[in-house]
Amino acid sequence: MRRWAAAWAAGALFLVAIGSVRAGDVYCGSFRCFVIRASHGNRSAETRSNLAMDVLNKYLGGRTGKFDLRTRGQVVDILLNGDVVVTVTPADARAAQQRSVRALANAWRQALARAFEETKAQK
Repeated sequence: MRRWAAAWAAGALFLVAIGSVRAGDVYCGSFRCFVIRASHGNRSAETRSNLAMDVLNKYLGGRTGKFDLRTRGQVVDILLNGDVVVTVTPADARAAQQRSVRALANAWRQALARAFEETKAQK
């Protein structure tokens, strides 16, 4: 009976852990930086977040992480060492209830920079 209860508790804990990671979450190391809630072009929010984390992971082992913003028309790219991490769109700003794309991009950039530095410090 104890084994069954322990197995059930472990399974429940696993399901809670899975449920805490949403499709559009963007993590840098163990830090959740932001959530992408909107698709862009043919990329879903989940695809966009996965691509963002791929770029972040590419640089996490290195010493430098320079985050910049680049405006292209109505969208703003967040760059890490010149590579696009994510393109922030008007749909992202609406979904996040932000006043502008630039304001949201700046908030996301700051969150990424803080998490990047914290993650680097842990190594």
